[in-house]
Amino acid sequence: MHASEGRTLRAFRAFELQAIHLMADGALSDEQLTALGEIECATGYEYTGCGYFLQVHLPSLPIARRTLSTPGVVGRAGDVQAGFLVFLGEQALTLECHTWGPVDVPPDFRDRDVSIAALPDTTDHRATPRSVTDPAGSERT
Repeated sequence: MHASEGRTLRAFRAFELQAIHLMADGALSDEQLTALGEIECATGYEYTGCGYFLQVHLPSLPIARRTLSTPGVVGRAGDVQAGFLVFLGEQALTLECHTWGPVDVPPDFRDRDVSIAALPDTTDHRATPRSVTDPAGSERT
């Protein structure tokens, strides 16, 4: 993108912010999420051959380490399908975008028109009793 186009290139693309918002719901405040969208320059970027890692630092981000993976988030651009993870800690956020289909995430994926969707939660949250054998060999429920 050229400066003459009158647009500012931010650290995160709109689809990346959508993925982060979905996974960080309840983990980051509205203020933190808004601040992520205002960061102009990433502190790290690595293309891996089948995706990428994009890192930013922000003083208001958590120090404690945490991985955010739910809900599952999928990005699609043409025949490319990608999954996402968010890693928090040490006042940094790292977004991982990885291949989630037969076609690897290409180096220009961030420049494509990517649509984001959260996968439905198929987890049965009801407690299901099950038998467990303790080390002494007796069965308990």
